[in-house]
Amino acid sequence: MAFLIKWADEARLTFDNNINYLLEAWTEREIRNFIRQTQQVIQIIEKEPLRFRPSAKSNAVRRAPINKHITLFYKIFPAKKEVVLLSFWHNKQNPGKLKY
Repeated sequence: MAFLIKWADEARLTFDNNINYLLEAWTEREIRNFIRQTQQVIQIIEKEPLRFRPSAKSNAVRRAPINKHITLFYKIFPAKKEVVLLSFWHNKQNPGKLKY
């Protein structure tokens, strides 16, 4: 049975921020690619939430690369069969600011 995917407010905000950046700096093609890549990773998480490795700061949080620039952080709640998407992190940011 697949896990239910929920989006934290921060995940929605950081996803939208990435889309806005792509709108300013790139083409519609890159936006479509980012959305498609994100959907593919979320589908994998939905079916196999343990597939991606734990984050460096917390074993309770996992990190899934969307592409070479963006990493999705998420948390699994096995008893509820839920996954909460926490944040989309741009890998060129200062890693000291990363909460997960």
